Amino acid sequence: MPVISGAALGAAQGLVLAWHGRRALALPWALAMPVLFALGWSVASVTGIGVDDQFTVFGRGGALVFMLVSGLLLARFTAARSQAACTRPSRRWTR
Repeated sequence: MPVISGAALGAAQGLVLAWHGRRALALPWALAMPVLFALGWSVASVTGIGVDDQFTVFGRGGALVFMLVSGLLLARFTAARSQAACTRPSRRWTR
């Protein structure tokens, strides 16, 4: 079940990422979602969440693992911006 829902979500998000010009991230993200969803549900079942009840979301432990690994994936495929590109000059009011 989590692999199927992760595949559907990953495909949709991958298409949106590609459409917005993030092609380098689109395919890895789409391929990672089924794995991340399965991992999240595995952690949820190990920590005592009743997976057989077919909840729509996994528990706190699964969510934390999902967030950590997906964040690492984003950090891996997202180009770091230079400090100069991120800062804006401050506007000062002059009289």
